[in-house]
Amino acid sequence: MAAKKKDPRVDVILNHAKIGQELVRGGGKTRFVVGDSPRLFDRIDLSGQDLSDGNFMGFQSYSGNFSGADLSGANLHGADLRDADLRDAYLNGTNLHGADLRYADLSGAYLNGAILTGADLRDADIKGASLTDADLTDADLTGAELRDTDLTGADLTGAKGLPRQNGRSRRSR
Repeated sequence: MAAKKKDPRVDVILNHAKIGQELVRGGGKTRFVVGDSPRLFDRIDLSGQDLSDGNFMGFQSYSGNFSGADLSGANLHGADLRDADLRDAYLNGTNLHGADLRYADLSGAYLNGAILTGADLRDADIKGASLTDADLTDADLTGAELRDTDLTGADLTGAKGLPRQNGRSRRSR
């Protein structure tokens, strides 16, 4: 059987991988390809990594460190990122549809144009983040810290847990 030619753009292939309690740390540009089975990468450290345009659909990482990482344009549809550190991460145009971001720290993150439809952001720290033109349709923001968050042009249709002002939910303008 002939060996499969290695894609020079991919540094690590994670098909059917289950890695618990592992730390991955490095510098530079790292490309990941994740297969189609559940992945568990608890406490993984990918801070500062370039993971843009990656396919991480269904990715699972409890308490993972993605601070300062570039996940712009990535597919994180249905990802489980509970308690993740996403401080100052770049998530512009990222697909986070149905993602579990409970207790995640998204403070100072860039989520401009991100798709967060049906995402669970309960008790997440989103203060100082930029969500310009983000789609938060049916997202749950109950208990989320939204102080100094830029929601300009964001779609908050059906979103739950929005802070109230004068008896009405605060909406983007």
